[in-house]
Amino acid sequence: MESLKSLANLQCGRFDVILSGGRGYRFSEKLSVQVGDDSEATVITDMDDTSDVPNVRNGNVRDVRNDAVEIRRTWILRRLGEGDQLQAPAVAKQFKCSVKTAQRDLRALREEGRIEFVGTPRTGYYQLRNPPESDE
Repeated sequence: MESLKSLANLQCGRFDVILSGGRGYRFSEKLSVQVGDDSEATVITDMDDTSDVPNVRNGNVRDVRNDAVEIRRTWILRRLGEGDQLQAPAVAKQFKCSVKTAQRDLRALREEGRIEFVGTPRTGYYQLRNPPESDE
């Protein structure tokens, strides 16, 4: 940020130019370069595009719904419905995603009351939650 300000007279925020994670370090899609004679600073600001979520903090990520999330969660529920016992690393391996992403999906399904965790943190697993017994 300091180099951009001092060398190119650009003012920008921490996540406005270089992003990390996923595909590694890369330039933000918000960045465009224009050559001109204007010597005033160009201010780079966040856009209102709500589909841009690379810098969403972990606590907010589970609110982001997209096709990949739905595919993973449907697969988890299907596998558990077949009687499999899943752990986050197995989900991560299946979808080539991070274990943290798999844990977020599993946590969201658990918070929705669809699955439950059984056992100790080290050796436990997820299974479908048994429906509550009715008093009929």
